[in-house]
Amino acid sequence: MTSRAIQQYAMAVCYTAALLGSICTGIATYALLEITFTETIHPEVAEARKHQQELARQKSAAPAPVQRTEIIHPRDTTVFVDPGVRYMMNARKNLIRMTIFMIISGLMFFVHWRIMKRGDVDGI
Repeated sequence: MTSRAIQQYAMAVCYTAALLGSICTGIATYALLEITFTETIHPEVAEARKHQQELARQKSAAPAPVQRTEIIHPRDTTVFVDPGVRYMMNARKNLIRMTIFMIISGLMFFVHWRIMKRGDVDGI
């Protein structure tokens, strides 16, 4: 390959890596906002949290009378799971993935930028 063809290849990889890096930055920013402002981005989470708080308040305020024939379990079987946890876990996964992609695209950009600036075939 000629020096000019190698420079063009390196420049194309640099542009591709820069495009990939900018797309990953946008997705990572959205994931970070989704972690920080879960209730704002997903309003159903706020409604579910309010509903769970009302259920917990009703349960603690008026316990049902226990008859002698009922079996009482040592643990309460009602589990309140935060509805925003699923969104936050997915956002954390996206943030980790996009960080990895940004590091890889940054390395690709740096290596090919140096190849493009060097322009000689001997060092390749």
